[in-house]
Amino acid sequence: MLLFRNVLLALALVLGSAAPAWAEDYMDLPLEELGRVEIYTTTILASEKPTDEIAAAVTVLTGEDIKRSGVRTAVDALRMVPGLHVGKTNANTWIVTSRGYSSIYVRGLLVMLDGRSLASSQTGNVDWDRVDLVLDDIDRIDIIRGTGGAVWGANSFNGVINVVTKSSKDTQGGLVKLGLGTEDNLYAARYGGEISENTHYRVYAKGVDREKGGDIQENVYGIVGEGGDEWQSGIVGFRVDLEPSAADKLTLQGEYQDGDGELPTSTISLLAPPSLHISDVDLEAGSLMATWDREFSKNTKLHLQGYWDHVERTNQGVGGLKVDTYDLDFRVDRDYGRYGLFQWGLGWRQITGREAGDVDLTSVRRRETDLYQAFAQYEVPLVEDLMFLTLGSKYEHNDYTGSEFQPTVRLAVDTGDGTLWAAASRSVRTPLRIETDLNKLLAVVPCGLGCFETWTAVGSESLKSEELKSAELGYKHHLTSKLYAEVAAFYNDFEDIIEIDVNSAYPTLPPPVLPFPHTALNIPMNNIVSSNIWGGEANLEWQAYDWWKLGANYSYAKIRIKDAGSVGFTGGSGSAPRHQVKFISSADLRDDLSLDVMLYYIDEIKSMPSVSSRYDLDLRLAWRPTDHLEFALVGQNLFYHEKQQMEQFLFLGTATKRNGYLQLTWDF
Repeated sequence: MLLFRNVLLALALVLGSAAPAWAEDYMDLPLEELGRVEIYTTTILASEKPTDEIAAAVTVLTGEDIKRSGVRTAVDALRMVPGLHVGKTNANTWIVTSRGYSSIYVRGLLVMLDGRSLASSQTGNVDWDRVDLVLDDIDRIDIIRGTGGAVWGANSFNGVINVVTKSSKDTQGGLVKLGLGTEDNLYAARYGGEISENTHYRVYAKGVDREKGGDIQENVYGIVGEGGDEWQSGIVGFRVDLEPSAADKLTLQGEYQDGDGELPTSTISLLAPPSLHISDVDLEAGSLMATWDREFSKNTKLHLQGYWDHVERTNQGVGGLKVDTYDLDFRVDRDYGRYGLFQWGLGWRQITGREAGDVDLTSVRRRETDLYQAFAQYEVPLVEDLMFLTLGSKYEHNDYTGSEFQPTVRLAVDTGDGTLWAAASRSVRTPLRIETDLNKLLAVVPCGLGCFETWTAVGSESLKSEELKSAELGYKHHLTSKLYAEVAAFYNDFEDIIEIDVNSAYPTLPPPVLPFPHTALNIPMNNIVSSNIWGGEANLEWQAYDWWKLGANYSYAKIRIKDAGSVGFTGGSGSAPRHQVKFISSADLRDDLSLDVMLYYIDEIKSMPSVSSRYDLDLRLAWRPTDHLEFALVGQNLFYHEKQQMEQFLFLGTATKRNGYLQLTWDF
């Protein structure tokens, strides 16, 4: 930290000593206001409330935070958040986990774009390549570390992330963005206009061209070599915002995306060890969403949202799925003043999944499922303006396990300059289609002289929901008007985690994959693992000067496997970094010049031989010669030429390279 301070102050003296005036709302915003950013769609109450009063571990990344970080994608911006582990598997695949296992197959983190779920309803993992936005259109990203099941339902028990875009009224005029880099190129354009005094719109387009990553380093398969994972994609979209009256707000938005590239995977042949195979990957996706917000009175609000989402993803050699999702959500908020806030809502979702591509991935070619939801939550002041109790639960009925309840109780105490809070919750993760219908040949292995055996992973219709019982404790405090601190601790108890159960393998009729006689084993999915995860996060933000802000956070997570059953996708107790340290510095060196520094330490992942501990350094130097033109020079991963961040079962990870790029942004 001393080194950064000396470098930064030296640059300030060289470039000019006057306190910059262009700091605008980001650098001029006092820290006590940073803690009071009002979030709407993903607070633990699903309503407007200052973040430093919420009985949960909540972080808000503003659009200015994202811009100054120098990232090219929304997922990379999440690296700044305490308690989140962000690992890049290859040029187009990221893994984001909150307080838990780090694996592309670990489900339970709900990721949304303006309230539309981006987690695959068939496989559970998040399609981060679909969050490929014009970053200037992002208003904020809301992050809840810890369960959100009582409001957001099953499959959100590890956390909730919602990317919230700006109203089209706030993006009037044009914007052109061009980024040229050593590893990727970016092209984006957006234009916003006015149809009438109360109706505004924007249209946008973005293209991405990513070079292949570094080499595949030593992994659990012993595979090394040059990996192919290049990626190209384009996205076009629109948003229209209407305000027909002072009490009504209507939004209609949609997008279409097309992408293709390569993905390194592992294959097992008859007589050879695991080997590298480069698969062709294709993505076609689109969505259409409408929302209506109605304020009947100062104390009563209604929110209605519906969307259709289509995604078709094929992966040669692995398989693929076509998925259509129809979702309808209705919510009413009623504020009774000193008697508390009561909320309730209803929801329905239908998911149709079917095979895509030439390779079968599931035993059932097509499956249609329905999900029915209802929730109620009551926040009541036990002591007026001092102590608040929140009671709530979500009820869901799904086609896999039937009825599920997810209750929570939360307590917040106002200590004057801070908030002391505690929470206890029960959440579930319901089975997914990939777990009930899976039918994938994993390997062909020798079982003796002239003898071979096939291993096939198969799903099970008798799976139960995974269960999480969690306890949280936290404190948020404004130490001074310029210094804000936050600490949170958690204990998570997981039961019935779904894994491939090698110990329950059973013989079956040989599939017609070999031209000579052989035996065959089916390896089923079962609820076989239970574990504990405990740890915490500490976050500190300091307004050192009017022109300079510093932030630092530390997170710790310890995994203990109580009952492993067999080795599965999660990789056991060493499948997540135990320690993470993050340091962020944002300084306006002159009226037209800013410097941002991001320094990260990520601990090793013991279950992944190629993923050692590492330091990451990102720098961004931006110059604004006019109010409408900006040049930014960014360096990422500057401490190493290339380094492995993650590796995965079947899908091999490639090393992430050092990256430098120059970006031009012109708004008019």
